[in-house]
Amino acid sequence: MEMKTAVLFVLCLAAAAAPGFPGDFAADRYLGPARGKLFDAYFAEIMGGNAGAAEGARRLGTEISKEAARTRARFLAAEKKEDVYYALLSLRNLLHEPHAYFGFPGELRPEVKRISVPLSLRPRAVSGAAMEIVPAGRFPGIPEGAVLRAYNGRKLEEVLYEYLEWHEDASRESLYAGFARWLTRRDLERHPPFGTRRLSFLFSGPEGKNFEIVLPPSEIAGTQEEEPDPKTREYAGLEPVDSGEQYDLFRIPGTEALVLRYTSFLYSVNKAGEKSPVSPALRELADAGKLRKKLFAPGYSVLLLDLRENPGGQFPYGLLALLSGKEVRLPYRRFAYTPLALRDREFLRSFFAKGVSPRMAREIEAGAVPGADLSASFSFDCADEACGGKTFLPEPDSDRREYRVYALSGPGCASSCEQFLSVFRANALGKVAGLPSRGSSVPFHAVRRFYLHDGTPFFIRFKGGVTFGPDGKALDAEPPRPDLYVFPQGDDGLRELISAVIGDVPKDR
Repeated sequence: MEMKTAVLFVLCLAAAAAPGFPGDFAADRYLGPARGKLFDAYFAEIMGGNAGAAEGARRLGTEISKEAARTRARFLAAEKKEDVYYALLSLRNLLHEPHAYFGFPGELRPEVKRISVPLSLRPRAVSGAAMEIVPAGRFPGIPEGAVLRAYNGRKLEEVLYEYLEWHEDASRESLYAGFARWLTRRDLERHPPFGTRRLSFLFSGPEGKNFEIVLPPSEIAGTQEEEPDPKTREYAGLEPVDSGEQYDLFRIPGTEALVLRYTSFLYSVNKAGEKSPVSPALRELADAGKLRKKLFAPGYSVLLLDLRENPGGQFPYGLLALLSGKEVRLPYRRFAYTPLALRDREFLRSFFAKGVSPRMAREIEAGAVPGADLSASFSFDCADEACGGKTFLPEPDSDRREYRVYALSGPGCASSCEQFLSVFRANALGKVAGLPSRGSSVPFHAVRRFYLHDGTPFFIRFKGGVTFGPDGKALDAEPPRPDLYVFPQGDDGLRELISAVIGDVPKDR
């Protein structure tokens, strides 16, 4: 399944404004007088029904009970409709799980608007897990080497905890990237607006002198503008070799090295103009077949596989066959018997709606006995009665070329991308360079519907199991650290990764 950050669904509900609720107290209609009890009921269901509900907060260095107290206070303080929306969004974010899609009533939808200041910031690693926030690129009045020390008169540690409420995943690397972006821009579907008309940024310069930049936020209404793709800039100096539906292949000038960028493993079922549908699996194989012609051509010996921003999709067996000529071990999944799943069979069966074969459903339900923890192991191909195995043996290929392969990883790699990365590592297909992947590979999921005080529904998608890599380690608990940890220090992460491995890259003969 493809993972996309902050996917918000709108429930198309036709609900007339309830009489007797002034605009300033519209929250009473939705949350009612017993708001604490309402939140407590929601939270109990999330903790009792979502597998690993507390894991995201733990990975981010906090506790879900502490986060829940903050969300509960937001429920109690809500007055306007937008307050209700952000209280519900805060509730969903307790999971710090991008797959926990949030469906909210359309009448609560905030304006589609971005509020920002003309300044871009980014994180920079200092040592270990320590981070600094620095300008991304040049800005008038800010000297090169400046470091952000305070924001609106507050210490950054304090402000970081405030941002944590709106952080949608459990990756510490993406936490700092999201924090740096949040300091200068707010997308109202994802975060509340700035609480002030002027933003203050206190920097220290390279000579140790402090200076302040004060900027007024401005609104951009209508469709939210996407930020420029930094990868376009990163690849500007490389030589294009080939491209397919989901990949682009480049050559590093003056070397025997290729860089293969897979932007996604999600292939469409069909394309306009084709007479009959082509399955996503066949599309992926077709892409790999096209790539094979270039990849097995003479003159290349090193391959950098860029998966840093790959949100997943299907499992890429075609790509795997290009990288390995031997049998490889695959990831697997186990269903988690949460307290809610054990006492509510309809809830348990809701996880069988997609990607679960009749055989799997029977075995999982038969295992739902008091005290059960995890089900037996199932492959991710177990979507039919036969059920796939836990290994994959590529077809023999006499034209295969052996490459020294580096997989470039980062928190944008999620879902089936993480599963592929676990196969790459466990089967010693090469080395991993960059940052850990996101830690978001949901093996089973189901929509859980909730109701507000007035009966208005909303939903959160629950996680129902654990994904294990071929080595038996849970992918969701803590993504493995790359063989070569590289936290980009500049605006061109690809160049830094190439430099980190360039000693192993032969020059043109």
